[in-house]
Amino acid sequence: MKFRRLMAAMLALGMTVPAFASASVSAQSAAVSGDVNDDSAFNISDIVMLQRWLSGKGEITNADNGDINGDGSLDIFDLCQMRKMLIKGMPKDTSSVSRNLCSGIAKSKVAGMAADDKFAAGQRKFATELLKAIDADKDENIFVSPYSIMQSLAMTTNGAGGETLEQMEQVLGGVPVEELNEYLYLFRQKVGSSGQSVIETANSVWVKDDPYLIMPVPEFIQTNLNYYDADYYLSPFNDDTLKDVNKWVDNKTKHYIPEIIDEIKPDDVFYIINAVVLDAEWQSRYLGYQVRDWQFTNISGEEQTCKFMSDYADYIGDDDTDGFIKYYKDENIAYAALLPHEDINIHDYIKSLTPEKLDGLLAQDKNDETAMTSMPKFSLEYDNDLTDELKAMGMEDAFDEKADFTGFTSAGVPTWLRYVKHKTTLDVNERGTKATAATVVGGLAGGGMPPKEVYLTRPFIYCIFDRETRIPLFIGALMTIPEKSVTAPQEE
Repeated sequence: MKFRRLMAAMLALGMTVPAFASASVSAQSAAVSGDVNDDSAFNISDIVMLQRWLSGKGEITNADNGDINGDGSLDIFDLCQMRKMLIKGMPKDTSSVSRNLCSGIAKSKVAGMAADDKFAAGQRKFATELLKAIDADKDENIFVSPYSIMQSLAMTTNGAGGETLEQMEQVLGGVPVEELNEYLYLFRQKVGSSGQSVIETANSVWVKDDPYLIMPVPEFIQTNLNYYDADYYLSPFNDDTLKDVNKWVDNKTKHYIPEIIDEIKPDDVFYIINAVVLDAEWQSRYLGYQVRDWQFTNISGEEQTCKFMSDYADYIGDDDTDGFIKYYKDENIAYAALLPHEDINIHDYIKSLTPEKLDGLLAQDKNDETAMTSMPKFSLEYDNDLTDELKAMGMEDAFDEKADFTGFTSAGVPTWLRYVKHKTTLDVNERGTKATAATVVGGLAGGGMPPKEVYLTRPFIYCIFDRETRIPLFIGALMTIPEKSVTAPQEE
């Protein structure tokens, strides 16, 4: 038996594809066959238990249920049959061509890790380095959600190995992915726990339904289900899949982002998607008398007229920054604006923005120094392919044929990332802030007059951040007022 088990473990590493392509056994005829953890249900957890046992780790609760082919032994051939049972036996939504492998599967209990200084510092570093990489002296508005991009890439990292894994872990904050999963699990619960605002997050994985190209790895599916509530869809990757993916994003972003991809290329085999929606009301709304037309001097030196909203706010600043923090009713989050001194170019300021500098500014939260502030009322849409930026940040192998994503697929076919697309929307108005983000990883984002005045009448940095950890959920740079927010100058 010991020799048989050792052989099974070896076969589990080397014969997944041909074994998977053998004769089919339906989930319906199997009843509780395959239920090796003896919980009266057959699901991914049973496959994970058997695969670990075949590799010499862990125990089997009910070995008799695992002998699918009835040959009197528990081995790799039973594991392969169980995988086929799971994939072929999943219920299918008749309105969709995509099958959700996580349908009806319960998450395993995970504890998670509370955000600490190490995690927060890593997330701030990712946000500032991403902003720098995107800016690259381009005179364009920027608005991204590091929070959304982080989750998509963290899920992807769960399938990476070797040098690819090391590079991705380094770019995503410098902690092992196992820890990152636990941090993000509790952080997602934390930022979404307030009844005063809406911060909703959704995750999914979409895979081409072709076992010769992509062979689902149960640990990858279960890990992303446990920590990210991520569904896992098998789909033919045709025009119907395109509709399914965009419909999912449209629904999860409350129809603010109706489309994340515009085509599926013949060699696309997977998408890993995150969607975030934020809807937060100011603690103190701007009233009618606090809103008036004013001029914004954009990055090209042109004056644009738009609505400005004025009120007192908490001042923050340093040697080259004047800024302020405005609070939402949800006291867990806040809006910060950073205005470089007038003699500092916005691109030079972004280059100088380190994680420590950003942390020092956001840490001035509630410092009791007040400023009279005015900021433009605007809405924008932003989209970007972050491939070049992530490569520049050190995540090179993931986009190359030498990428190691064997933890994502065991089909043996080389798999790497084609792109990381990111789309956002933002609406800053009298009531508050609405922001949405979607990221897809595609493989082959009052008192007396105060002493300070901060008027955002020229390019500035802004972010929406978690106040306890000072982690940016969204961050951007307003270089020019979007055309739809520009108003016609009023005649005197």
